[in-house]
Amino acid sequence: MQVHLKSHIKNEVNPVKQSKAVYLLILSLFMSLTLFAQKGAERAISATIVNEAGEAIEKVSIYDGKSAVFSDERGFFSIISAADSLHFSRLGYISITLPTQGLPSKITMDISPLTLPTIRVQGEHIGSVSRMHHFRQLEKQESQSLRDGSELLLTQASISTQSLPLKGEYQNLSLLGNLARHTLVMIDGVAQSSAGEAFDFSKIPASQISRIEIIEGSSSALGGSSAIGGIINIITKKPQFQSFAELEEGIGSFGLHSRRYHVGNHFKGLQIELEYSHFDTDNNFTYHPTWAPDELMKRENNRKVQDAYLIKAVYNLKNQEIQAYLNHSIDLRQLPGPVNFPALYDRARQVSKSTQGYIAHSYLGESIENDTRIWYNHADSKYDNRSSSNPVASAYNDQSQSESGISQAFSFKKGDFQYEFGAELKKLEYAMQNLLNSQESSATLNSSAFFARLGQDFEGETWQGANRLAIRRDITKAESFDSWRLEHRTKLWYPLEIELGASLGTAFSIPSLYDRFWIGDSFAQGNTQLKSESAIGYKLSIGINRPYYSLEGSLHHNEITDLIQWRQIYLFGPIWKPFNIGKVRIKNQQLNLNILPERDYGAHLGISFSQAIDISLNKAGEPSAVYGKTLPYTPDYTANITLRYSPENHGAYLIYKHNGKQFTTADNLIGTLPSTGLLDGNLYKVFKFKPFDLRLDFKLLNILNQSYESFAHVPKPGRNYLFNISLKREW
Repeated sequence: MQVHLKSHIKNEVNPVKQSKAVYLLILSLFMSLTLFAQKGAERAISATIVNEAGEAIEKVSIYDGKSAVFSDERGFFSIISAADSLHFSRLGYISITLPTQGLPSKITMDISPLTLPTIRVQGEHIGSVSRMHHFRQLEKQESQSLRDGSELLLTQASISTQSLPLKGEYQNLSLLGNLARHTLVMIDGVAQSSAGEAFDFSKIPASQISRIEIIEGSSSALGGSSAIGGIINIITKKPQFQSFAELEEGIGSFGLHSRRYHVGNHFKGLQIELEYSHFDTDNNFTYHPTWAPDELMKRENNRKVQDAYLIKAVYNLKNQEIQAYLNHSIDLRQLPGPVNFPALYDRARQVSKSTQGYIAHSYLGESIENDTRIWYNHADSKYDNRSSSNPVASAYNDQSQSESGISQAFSFKKGDFQYEFGAELKKLEYAMQNLLNSQESSATLNSSAFFARLGQDFEGETWQGANRLAIRRDITKAESFDSWRLEHRTKLWYPLEIELGASLGTAFSIPSLYDRFWIGDSFAQGNTQLKSESAIGYKLSIGINRPYYSLEGSLHHNEITDLIQWRQIYLFGPIWKPFNIGKVRIKNQQLNLNILPERDYGAHLGISFSQAIDISLNKAGEPSAVYGKTLPYTPDYTANITLRYSPENHGAYLIYKHNGKQFTTADNLIGTLPSTGLLDGNLYKVFKFKPFDLRLDFKLLNILNQSYESFAHVPKPGRNYLFNISLKREW
């Protein structure tokens, strides 16, 4: 059924009623699961619980849905129960649920990344950002077929986007109602977006993602600039001791054709993987314009082409590991502008090159560890709009930006306390040239940082807790920034497994050199007088873990000072220029429910309410003209439901994402985008033959064929599909 934007506006359901309906749905599922009764005869169940080294784990909570027992100092437990599964949990270890039928006599629990002395998380080295601090973890299932990392992140209600959901488009994400550039993105703990600009998640091949860690709230003490909304740390797959070769071909709507070659091999102590991918797509889709919803128009000049090369290697020595990562891509992007001015950008195109790379050395001792990282990120793009039908929009410029750095972190454990100290040096270089008039601008920014972190773990008979403190000082030639973050977590084991959490911290974001020195065209102008943004925020959370579900609710509060926004001025015609507009308060409430997380089938439901309000005052201390108004392009709420059926060799995913209304102007008076709901589906099947595995993936996006916008006058595509076929052989 096709729903036009006009009918959306006329018949839009009250978002408050919609949010209440989602709440009632989650509450009814919660109550149903709470009242779920176990059937069958009671019997004695016993086993021993150990860690990866085979050492006994005491005080593990074993819960059958009605009562709980704890393992003794030998790791042994015994419980009388009729339940068909048991839930095992202990602070510092990853909780698991196992069926009672065929329960092994020895159960192994993996160490959680919350505790030291090791930074090894599920057998992988990661950056120091998540060694001690709490984060939300998203595991990428092998059954999931993703275009890039943004698709996995968008299954979370706390994350939204205004980007086009098509292959090759820029993918910028917003966390907890904050601006996209206020999320610090990392790859294996190496910062990628600390230069003050939003990160493009389409740069990261989905095939290389192992999992994603999300630290919510102001957290510059853990990573530096841009962490006002939080940190997203992408953990790439670690090469395995397994040789393999993989070939993938894909087709899709709007002329998409893709291919991928992926090989891996291992030698003595060395594992290495190489990947090459290519796609070419027109992305010229039809849409219904807002001013004439009964008409059908076509979005043109939208072709995207990419060639990407990736290499990752790991070399293992005794108590040491060396990692190397290099990701390089070459992109051609045609860039159509808003559909109300199509002639301005009907020939606009951009050719860009992007590189992310690092080398890391880690030493893992019995109670100490050391981590050294050297990285280099570079992006270069040439924008050409000289052939525009309207000569006023003619532009031709070349822009490049690079960041290089080195970091050193040393940590050790003594008793219940963990200590970490470190430093980093960074160099940021920027250059831009207007090739029409030979005007140039450039800048170099050197910075250093020193940080320290303290952790404490403590426990009682039926509870455990953890405290974390992080402090950091960043220094540039012009200014310095002091940031800190304090966290507390308490886990209660009986009668329910309840986890309470709180965090309080500060953050900052330096103005991007793009904002300061932009000279690209006559419609925009940089501002060298921009000040850095600063923020303070807190989070409160409560979670309940049961054998069949987990429920978490959280409150977030963030206040940002000297927020930077591009505003239109009329000195010599309409020109856009960035300004520090004042102060903004962002509030967020979240509720997440996971059902049957350990089974082959299950569901995830989430809802997140956001209020991003301008509270700026003028020089006289009086409310500004936009005081009390909502920031543009901030949905008042997002909700999502994911249904999963994923047995060993086939399965299906069904994902529904709903965004509330959004304002498009600072005064909230002109142009409100209505709420929209999108339904996506994914089917897959794996055929196992003797020499290789054959996998088929079919994905149908925007199943309901919704016509909608997420930026004013920038339409999004209707129903579209992707089909991939891959062959993989291991030896």
